Amino acid sequence: MRGSYTWLSYSGMDVAANVTLNNKRRKYSCCLAARDLQCKLLHFYHKQWHYVAVLFRKPGRQHQVNQFMHEESETARIEAFSDGVFAIAITLLVLSIKVPNPDVVSDRGLAISLAALWPAYLAFFTSFVTVLVIWVQHHWIFTQIRRADHPLLYWNGLLLLFVTFVPFPTGLLAEYLLHPEAKVAASLYTGNFLIISVVFHGLWRHVSKSGGLLPSSAISSSQDEKARITKHYQIAPLFYLAAFGLSFVSEIAGISSCLLVAFFFALRGWPTRVR
Repeated sequence: MRGSYTWLSYSGMDVAANVTLNNKRRKYSCCLAARDLQCKLLHFYHKQWHYVAVLFRKPGRQHQVNQFMHEESETARIEAFSDGVFAIAITLLVLSIKVPNPDVVSDRGLAISLAALWPAYLAFFTSFVTVLVIWVQHHWIFTQIRRADHPLLYWNGLLLLFVTFVPFPTGLLAEYLLHPEAKVAASLYTGNFLIISVVFHGLWRHVSKSGGLLPSSAISSSQDEKARITKHYQIAPLFYLAAFGLSFVSEIAGISSCLLVAFFFALRGWPTRVR
């Protein structure tokens, strides 16, 4: 019996030694496979970088790449500056909503005083939606533009001029909508949006007519899309002209027309194809 126990112990040691040896062999094989895969990956990336280097060494290719990067940087700067202006203008709109006076609150109550601010809410909401739609359309235009020229910079600056003016007629309308001189405030409010629509149409007309601003692929593949957007920008001044005329008859009708035009372009004015 003692001999059998000894044989079993030696057999167990042999099995354990074999298992350990097999584990070491597997780990060594895995290390070899991982090292081989790493070498293949390094060789692949080195080969790809070699192709890229050969590509850039072709005559004129480096100049094309530099020109493309310069154009992308130029349009990106214009859009970043414009986004900052839009952000400031749309933030300042909330200043048209004034906190109720404590004396008025003590006489009428806070709930009634807040409800009495409905002209400010209406002016703020209409302006916010309109400026938001203008920014969305502006963003789409600049996603299509390949490069910028001097007239584009001035058209864009003129658009931003009247966008930054929006908080003033918004506050004026919120303050004087129930005043006898409300028609003056409403006409200034709708008139500013009329000017913005005219300038926006001029901006898009310059972009679509100047062949060097849009890439050739966008010009050839989306003529129908461009014609549809052009038609929308052509009718926008007519809509705002109607709102401007209505503001002399009814202030509420003029403001409501501006809000309806903004919703129309938010739902129907977005292109079906985006680059």
